[in-house]
Amino acid sequence: MGSLWVTIQFAKDLRSVELFGRQDPYCVIKTGCQAFRTHVAHRAGANPVWNETFEFSCVQSNSIEVLIKDWDRFRGDELIGTASICLDNVKCRGSDHVNVPVFSGRKGKAKGYLAAVLVWAHPTRAQPEAQAQAQAQPQAPTLARPVSAHAAIGTPAQPMAAAAFPQPGPVLARPVSSPPAPVNYLPPPPPPMPAPAYPPPPAPVVVMVDNGSPRRSRSYRSHDTALAMGVAALGIGMLAGSVAGAGFHHHHHHCW
Repeated sequence: MGSLWVTIQFAKDLRSVELFGRQDPYCVIKTGCQAFRTHVAHRAGANPVWNETFEFSCVQSNSIEVLIKDWDRFRGDELIGTASICLDNVKCRGSDHVNVPVFSGRKGKAKGYLAAVLVWAHPTRAQPEAQAQAQAQPQAPTLARPVSAHAAIGTPAQPMAAAAFPQPGPVLARPVSSPPAPVNYLPPPPPPMPAPAYPPPPAPVVVMVDNGSPRRSRSYRSHDTALAMGVAALGIGMLAGSVAGAGFHHHHHHCW
């Protein structure tokens, strides 16, 4: 008599009992007068997954029965198949992982399989949780006692004195010097910009002629020449007019 933990993991390649759509499988686990039920794997079809754990106490039977059914709200639940799990191995080893065939139909043909994990705890043994905690706790190391080369055979062993290890002295805290005052480093002001240097104006160019008077430019000389020629032409025109007038008067005077 002991306690049994059963984890129903999944089923594979189950028979489909639905004509249209996908079936909704669930499991009913029985042993003795105890029974549990998994949740419904909606629309899981032929490969449902449950991953649920159940605890059976005071187990006297050597097997558990698993019924896999299809949940149907209107027509009622229909049996997909059955599986049987033997408990001999888990009672001897303490744990077992099984893949058992699922038998379905009236002829009981195997169709698919069911995966489950079993853990057995006898009253005289520690519970699985206690065993896991004991294994997780670290054990103190055991110091081996040196054997003297001159020890006589048959001499009872003397208790080994505790080894004296030097105790570390107190650790003195190192004084921490105060941090230096912050120094504000400002950049130096930029140097004044020099005044722009402009080139000096060019000196006037004076061309001297032989008589020492400044020579006029070609444009001024052309103007003066044209002016002199105009005055000369005007004088010649006036002179010619006066001569012509004098001749006409002289001829007219002879006619009278």
